[in-house]
Amino acid sequence: MSASTDETRSEEFGLELAEIAAETRAGADPAPRLLQLLTTLGEAPAGIITRWDRQAGRHRVAAVRGYSPQIVDHVVSNAFHRDDPAYRAIAADRARPLRSWQDLEFDYATTCTAREFLLPEGYRGGVSLRLVTRRGRYVGDLHMSTEARCLPSAAAMRLLHRCHTLLAACQEMPAFPGSPAALLPDAENVTLIRRDGSAQPVDGRAPEEGTALLEALRAVVAADGTHAPDRSYHWLDRTGAWHHVRVRQVRAGVTVSTNRVAAPHGLSHRQLEILDKICDGHSNLAIARRFHLSERTVAHHVERILGKLHVGSRAAAAALAEQEGLRLLGPPHSPSTPAGG
Repeated sequence: MSASTDETRSEEFGLELAEIAAETRAGADPAPRLLQLLTTLGEAPAGIITRWDRQAGRHRVAAVRGYSPQIVDHVVSNAFHRDDPAYRAIAADRARPLRSWQDLEFDYATTCTAREFLLPEGYRGGVSLRLVTRRGRYVGDLHMSTEARCLPSAAAMRLLHRCHTLLAACQEMPAFPGSPAALLPDAENVTLIRRDGSAQPVDGRAPEEGTALLEALRAVVAADGTHAPDRSYHWLDRTGAWHHVRVRQVRAGVTVSTNRVAAPHGLSHRQLEILDKICDGHSNLAIARRFHLSERTVAHHVERILGKLHVGSRAAAAALAEQEGLRLLGPPHSPSTPAGG
């Protein structure tokens, strides 16, 4: 390939990469288009981009093409990242975050990964790249496999090396603008609810489509609109497990992150329901009528709530509930065990 051809290819690659970065800022998931661009560059029929999920301590598939399920399962496994000699070499040398089969000090074809997974499916070459941002934050990996040992070409390897921090930045960038990057690694599940009510996963996590949680969230979005202040709530699922739910406004709608938590402040299901009504300004009598309880029982619950929150008044309890996101998201499910004291 001539120098002029290399220069043209580099320019076209840079322009498309810039488009992908711009689309990511506008709310698109960069991984599928990035993978298509990179596998074309590397003349690779197969490739995968993974994201590192810090909360779960595991890699998740962001985009994949060409690989069999067996290969996918292998390259996202912790065993691969711990034991594969090529990956260990990349992880140990921050100055060279990518290696092709040709760039190693040993014959990669003799490794377990090559012998058991890649060679049987016709792959004779390839490249791996650890996606690390300029700030040194590890966000995932790129793996591509080729049918010829000499691929990717030297020109393609130079391009990958020159833009590797930009590739990592695209993966680190919040999938939806307005949602801080710090939100994503700390949540078990992050979902975008668009203005039309549709749900879409963020950072490779599966949305809660079809669940009572998602329906409750849609009701919140419909009631408050997509420009309401950021809020947090607690939600009780059908198994009796509590989840802390954070709702953040973004241009495309709202992002919703969820984490399973212990019952806040040791409050029972019933006490959180009553606290929610206290936040709405309801009296003990109104709360008693709402939950078909005696006013004396509600007063007893209120006393226990104030004690568990270590506050001296209903107003202070309501302020703390707003501050810590103790408000309930929709009507929670009744747990299988009695909602006692």
